[in-house]
Amino acid sequence: MLKLDRTYSTSGNLFEMKEEVIPYLGMRKEEIAKVFAYLNSVSFNYTLGHPPKMDKSIFSMRKNQLWGIFLIQIFKNFYWL
Repeated sequence: MLKLDRTYSTSGNLFEMKEEVIPYLGMRKEEIAKVFAYLNSVSFNYTLGHPPKMDKSIFSMRKNQLWGIFLIQIFKNFYWL
């Protein structure tokens, strides 16, 4: 598998077309989305079609019940000052 070269980049502006865009000019949106998905899988090191899932248990109030109680107490003390 080819390695993604993370050291190559160029700067540009809205009115100048960068040379990296030229191969994608004739592509449809679906084809560009497939290329984008592949480049993301290579750069973030996961298999194509199986992106990593976000751990939503961090935001669970059941799991972090003591932290929620602590925040409520701080809010009550701050609100009544």
